[in-house]
Amino acid sequence: KKIDFVNSSTKKSITSDKDLLNKVFFNLIQNAVDFVPMKGGRIEIGAKEDGKSVMFYVKDNGIGILEKKKEFVFKKFYQVDISFKRKYGGSGFGLVICKGIVENLGGKIWFDTKEGEGTTFYFSIPS
Repeated sequence: KKIDFVNSSTKKSITSDKDLLNKVFFNLIQNAVDFVPMKGGRIEIGAKEDGKSVMFYVKDNGIGILEKKKEFVFKKFYQVDISFKRKYGGSGFGLVICKGIVENLGGKIWFDTKEGEGTTFYFSIPS
């Protein structure tokens, strides 16, 4: 895929588990790669200080998530559409793993999405 990858992070320092945070970023970025267009795909990562935490995000210009499917995104084995599983593979555990990691580090995870325009996953970790 031809993907424009943008890092909009400002340098922030937190004390946390580097390996676990890498797993969260890996899963979120891999999902973004799977769902952006073959040409003209764009993925942006960033971090912002947010009071007593740092908020990270992974934003894409992919297919987005249907409104009626949003409530299932962090459920085990769930994928937005069964046909996507066949097309993109995956076990349906990636976002569940992200949620577990982030919450065990004392943070929270959420997303904004618009069908046909993309999705942004956010997570915050105490600083």
